[in-house]
Amino acid sequence: MTDVIARSAVTATGPHFGLSKFADPLRVPPLIRPHSWWHQDEITIAKTRARVRLHSQLPETEVWAYEGQFPGPTIEVRSGRRLRVNWNNRIDGTIPVIAVQQRAELADINAPARTPGYRNLDGTPQAGTEIIDGVSVLPAWTVVHLHGARTGGGNDGWAHNAVLRGASQLAEYPNGQQSATLWYHDHAMAVTRFNVFAGLAGMYLIRDAEEDALGLPAGDREIPLVLTDRNLDTDPVTGALTGQLLFKIPFITPAGPAGPAVPIPFTGPFNLVNGVIWPHIEVDARWYRFRVLNASSSRFYRLTLVDETGVADHDGVRIIGTDGGLLPAPAPLPAGGLVLAPAERADVLIDFSRYRGQNLTLRNTLADRTEPDIMQFRVEERCSSGWRNATGTTRSRCRRWCPGRTSGCSTARRCPRTTTTCSWRSSRPAPRAMRTRSCGNCRRSPIRPRCPRGSQRTGSCNSPTRPAGRCGRSGWSRTSSTTRRRSSSATTGGRSGTSSTWAGPPTRCTSTWRSCNS
Repeated sequence: MTDVIARSAVTATGPHFGLSKFADPLRVPPLIRPHSWWHQDEITIAKTRARVRLHSQLPETEVWAYEGQFPGPTIEVRSGRRLRVNWNNRIDGTIPVIAVQQRAELADINAPARTPGYRNLDGTPQAGTEIIDGVSVLPAWTVVHLHGARTGGGNDGWAHNAVLRGASQLAEYPNGQQSATLWYHDHAMAVTRFNVFAGLAGMYLIRDAEEDALGLPAGDREIPLVLTDRNLDTDPVTGALTGQLLFKIPFITPAGPAGPAVPIPFTGPFNLVNGVIWPHIEVDARWYRFRVLNASSSRFYRLTLVDETGVADHDGVRIIGTDGGLLPAPAPLPAGGLVLAPAERADVLIDFSRYRGQNLTLRNTLADRTEPDIMQFRVEERCSSGWRNATGTTRSRCRRWCPGRTSGCSTARRCPRTTTTCSWRSSRPAPRAMRTRSCGNCRRSPIRPRCPRGSQRTGSCNSPTRPAGRCGRSGWSRTSSTTRRRSSSATTGGRSGTSSTWAGPPTRCTSTWRSCNS
């Protein structure tokens, strides 16, 4: 029998069922870049059986996973560069999912979906609960579909083209489309819902030169958020969660007790982000980019960002892309929240500098009497002059030390050698004399930036001696031609704590050159 949680409570009760919210850090899926400096155009992705921990208070859960990761690794490619993928099936045994259906009343058809478990004390199914025939013996018959990609029919992951263990699906993706957020998942005929529920899903990003020129947050500040919901089995004696995946759906009989059963699509009481139940993430007080995917079976999300008082605060949030790629201009988060249907994606920017020292919560307002909170953002607290508080609102200890001593910080230390210069946010290591008070955050740099090479030196470096200068990171404006559009004041308002913007540094992007302050 699967191990269970040792805890004093006899039964798990909602909405948390004995699990602590925001106890575990968010996991970020590993990144695979086929089109890197070595120009690799072929990769192999193995589908395997793995054990993962969905919550630190749960035993390990058995899943099917790409490269042993739940969700699978994020694949990043370049637009126009073909990629061949060998999707190799190495999964042995049967699916690690228990599938049941439970009778529901018409007055509350989702009631069974809001609770884990399905058995009585003696291990028999509860009244009105039936095992779904055939699911427990399903082999790993899988095929991969790249959702949102423009591909030929033979490479699209047709539902009948699934393969068993030891075989491979060979696919070629032309990636002939603009930068966008896609995702890959299992697509086998009649069992897609079970295979994806077992863990077979991951994110796929296409990048292009136009996106590169925008200077959007990247690296550690670009994070995929794969949203899913799951249900778990319980030990029939103790009521404790076992970690076993449970696909429990309600069914109704509108024609009467003897009539045909009508199944209701699956929803679960546990929200996961990147395979972790109710995680948290520590973020700097800077812009971040989140690639959000609703990978749930049928649950809709209406996402809002709320502060510690429970009030929605969307001032620092901008939507910059959807399923098809980047929007022509950033859009504010709707007052009622961002609605994501199953398989839908959104590209979102958040300016955490507006929320220094706060704990923000991503919440689903369509939770239907399940736990609405999804995850927590813990925003850093700056002491001053580049010091950052490491213990919340108390100034007892700071990290990311920079020159200068402040109250509440013990000693002054030098910036790390990875600090960047402030000449157009160069990624080169900076000499000691050029390190800034904020450890490479050029937005607050005391150092005079340099003009773009090839321009005549003027008061604002805007003399167009050659066509089409670069906006770079001076603004977030998007362009599709050789001449860059001037960003309006509504979208390049800088770093003001009260302005409603998604701009980067305080400098403005002109029609041809980035401005630099002389």
